[in-house]
Amino acid sequence: MFAMAMKALPFRSVVKFQMAVELTQETWDRAVADKAVFVKFQAPWCGHCTSMKADWEKLMAEWKDSATAVFADVYCTADGKSLCETVGVQGFAAIKYGDPDDLQDYQGGRKFDDLSAFAKANLGPQCGPKHVYLWPDAKKADIAKFSAMDASELDEFIDKGQGTIAELQAGFKTFVGTLDAQVKAAGDKKNEIMPRLRKEYQAESDKKDEAVAAVKASGMGLAKSVKAFKASTGKAEL
Repeated sequence: MFAMAMKALPFRSVVKFQMAVELTQETWDRAVADKAVFVKFQAPWCGHCTSMKADWEKLMAEWKDSATAVFADVYCTADGKSLCETVGVQGFAAIKYGDPDDLQDYQGGRKFDDLSAFAKANLGPQCGPKHVYLWPDAKKADIAKFSAMDASELDEFIDKGQGTIAELQAGFKTFVGTLDAQVKAAGDKKNEIMPRLRKEYQAESDKKDEAVAAVKASGMGLAKSVKAFKASTGKAEL
């Protein structure tokens, strides 16, 4: 009953992060454009989220004026739910870092000293329209290509990529549904088919992940960064 009551409460009535920058799917692209990120994905009943509250707030206070990195919270049971689904959050508190379009799982300590040391070592300026000098020469052409596009062309390119990813994710969800149906149909004999189903699941999951990675590698993330940079600076071209 207690857990159910906790889930029913608004997040901020359970845990309040005074220093927090809150991100959602709608605010993500502009907030993280051309920056490294260190983001904590959380839920109201998460004990780990509560236990690291003070250390995380201290970290965000330390970096609040950074021009190269964004430290933020995402509430996965509230406005940030769709963003958590997009980046593949599996549990709480999940911390991810790095390139906003290629987030990595943070596996280090959850105390301030550990978090701060990691951030200083890994969250420098990111390659993007604001820091073109960081890109290898072969990649600078990509920025030039996207910077030459107007807003509608960028939107079309981004929407196409996002649509492809959505189709891949929907197809995988449908596939998982067929596995669930097989388990249900097997009844008491489900253990006999589980090894095969696990192999099929892993193979299809790997296939989906590779396809999604290919879409992202086509430049969708950079196109988003260019779009956000233009919007934030008011420039039609970089």
